[in-house]
Amino acid sequence: MSESDFASLLLNNVPVGIEPDFIEVHIYGSLHRLNIERLLLQSGQKHERAILKQVKQALGSIGATVEEVA
Repeated sequence: MSESDFASLLLNNVPVGIEPDFIEVHIYGSLHRLNIERLLLQSGQKHERAILKQVKQALGSIGATVEEVA
């Protein structure tokens, strides 16, 4: 299956002008926290500070980054 064919399975019925949210998944084997390279957070969203602090610390300890994007 080509990349564009695969994407059409996941991203269908998206209204014109809307940027869809998505999650990239690891499909070959189990998922482990060491598989995480980067976490993107949408700026302007309200995030639970205590949980976010723990997530940033945990991801930082494995070399992953946490970024806020517009």
